[in-house]
Amino acid sequence: MRIRLSVVCPLVAVALSAPLAACKTWQPTAMTPERLLAEERPASVRVTVSGGGTVTLRNPVIVDDSIVSSVAPPPGAVVAPPRLGVVSEDVRSLEVARFSATRTIGLMAAIALASIGWASVAGDSAGGSPPPGGQLPKGLALGPWSGVQLVWRVFR
Repeated sequence: MRIRLSVVCPLVAVALSAPLAACKTWQPTAMTPERLLAEERPASVRVTVSGGGTVTLRNPVIVDDSIVSSVAPPPGAVVAPPRLGVVSEDVRSLEVARFSATRTIGLMAAIALASIGWASVAGDSAGGSPPPGGQLPKGLALGPWSGVQLVWRVFR
C-alpha cells in the first residue's frame, strides 16, 4: 500500500517545524531599552523591574519614558485591550527571546530516540511467528532502521 504524498508532506512539515518554533530561550541583553527596540525590533521582551517582578511585553514600543506593549484589538472588537507598560527607569534587566540551536538539536534527538524506542517495543510485542521458510519476505527488514526505510519508500 502506497501512502499519498499530499497527506504525508504536510504532516512531516508540521512535525519538523513545531520543535523549531518552540526552541527559544530568554537571553539577557546589555543594550538600553530604547536602542534594543530601535535596532532589533523583537517580537517580545521580558523585563525585570526594580521590585523583582517580571513582565513580558509583546510587540514592545517606546512611548514617552515607558516601554509599552502595543496590543492590537481582537478581530471584531471596538476597543483594544489595556496596554502593559514599564517605566524605563524601573527596568533592572531586559531579556529577548532568541533561537537556541542546542535545545533544538536536543529536542530533535529526544524525539528520534523516543520514536525508535517505541517502534522497537511495538515491533517486539507484536507477536506472530516467523515465516515457514525461516527467511523474511523481501521488502522492509525489521529493525531499528525500519522507519527510515519506510520513509524512503513513501517519498520515492
